[in-house]
Amino acid sequence: QPIYHADGQVRDENYVYGSFTQSKMFHNGIRCTDCHDPHSTKIKHQGNLLCTSCHQHPAGKYDSPSHHHHQPGTPGASCVECHMPETTYMMVDARRDHSLRVPRPDLSVQFGTPNACTGCHLDEKKIPAHPDRKPLSQYLDWIIAAENGDADIQQELERVNQLMLEATEKWYPESSQDAHSDYYDRLTAGHAQSIRDIPTLRSLASDQKVPAMIRATALSEMADDMGEESRQAALAALSDSDPKVISAALLRIDYEFGNLLSRINDQDSGRANQIVLAELVSAIAELFGHSSRRVRIESARVFVSLPPDIRNSLDDPKQAKKFELALDEYKKSLYVENDRAIYHMMLGGLHEMLGDVARAREAYRAAISVEPNLAGPRSNLAALLESEIEAMREAMRGAQSGGQIQAAELRGLMTKMKGLTEEVQYLRNREHELLAIDVERAKDLRETHGLHYRFAMSSYNQGDLEATRTHLLEAHRQQPQSAMYLLGLGTYYLHVDQPREAMKYIQSLLELDSENSSYRALADQAQRELAAPKSDDKQ
Repeated sequence: QPIYHADGQVRDENYVYGSFTQSKMFHNGIRCTDCHDPHSTKIKHQGNLLCTSCHQHPAGKYDSPSHHHHQPGTPGASCVECHMPETTYMMVDARRDHSLRVPRPDLSVQFGTPNACTGCHLDEKKIPAHPDRKPLSQYLDWIIAAENGDADIQQELERVNQLMLEATEKWYPESSQDAHSDYYDRLTAGHAQSIRDIPTLRSLASDQKVPAMIRATALSEMADDMGEESRQAALAALSDSDPKVISAALLRIDYEFGNLLSRINDQDSGRANQIVLAELVSAIAELFGHSSRRVRIESARVFVSLPPDIRNSLDDPKQAKKFELALDEYKKSLYVENDRAIYHMMLGGLHEMLGDVARAREAYRAAISVEPNLAGPRSNLAALLESEIEAMREAMRGAQSGGQIQAAELRGLMTKMKGLTEEVQYLRNREHELLAIDVERAKDLRETHGLHYRFAMSSYNQGDLEATRTHLLEAHRQQPQSAMYLLGLGTYYLHVDQPREAMKYIQSLLELDSENSSYRALADQAQRELAAPKSDDKQ
């Protein structure tokens, strides 16, 4: 999500191949060229012959009213209308969902996911007119409007979903769902709700009968779940035959590294964390020479983000050499698409991790030059310049205390620091303006929690505490289990002297990870403030 619906159906613009890899047909050897001409990409047959030319079952098994229960020649009698529903993007680009699934009104009733039957039977005349309602030109427009709070549309969707469920239960009593694709049920149950079903996602990730696209999705959906079972699922997935699954497992391990490094010096669990860290490092090191370039690059990307002392701890010279080669592939992959700012930003981050500040600064400036109106690179550059300012300040203090700096040299340093400080402020202000534009543009979209969090942090830098609170709360509303958003809210409420409110979010953090020393320290701070004598302006 949000590129796919919770059950894996296509929602936003993407490659149709992504939906095809979920299908039973793909896993039974059917390929694009079985239906499409390899040169023109046009379909080989018109109408239902496209499907029945291969599905040569007894006469009338599928291409007849006894199967589809519609009049021949109508949309409901068309194989693709029922099993490959179409969505149009940019008003001109019509794309069909290639997962070739059985419509599932039961999942629509339970979780609100789409089904082809409802999409065909919606009628705008059945809902009261509203002057502010955007045009409902296709099924996806109805879904988005309902998500945005249009009660009339939501009610009509629920009514039609229920009618479609009743019809399919009547027509297909022996099989109300696709028994061959129960993974759609499990995937939907795993992440269709605000609280993810982690056990279900773990079972999907480790089930080799489930398509790789679904296994990878399950792993990525639980990337920030720090439980032992999800870690073991990720470790097991590193030996998967599909690079997508391994990449998703590496994402989960990347989150784990951040969690472990924050607790590595904890007196109570430091030794245990070191053992887990060593296990993960060893597992990733085995991937540097993997046959898949994607896996080599992803393993290098994750490994290079570790502190230098861990990166330099590879005992096997052959492994160290493979890492250097994989790292070089990673760098080259970023240069390939250097007409996009995001790749310059990633390159800048890589140079920062490798300690090359000058090249990092150059990469961030290139990102700004390539896409001047993109939010992101200015924030990275500002943070880098702030680090440089702080390093200069520390060096100046040391030189002053030792009497090793001349007045002229001191004035030069002060002037340089002043110039960098002014540049940082300019960068922060411009970044805030661009983020504000992005927030406004994304107000009708789902899954914008990352944008709201970034704008909250930018608002905090601007001194706008009300906007900070508002956007932190929105990020948390969309992702209530995110430790980052819980931490942001806990820290915010402590900053504004509301320890009781802060404690609500800190308690949630401790429920996610009771051993995290940073969370416990935050809880201790909140408890101290709660126990302190109350003043008029405190809770």
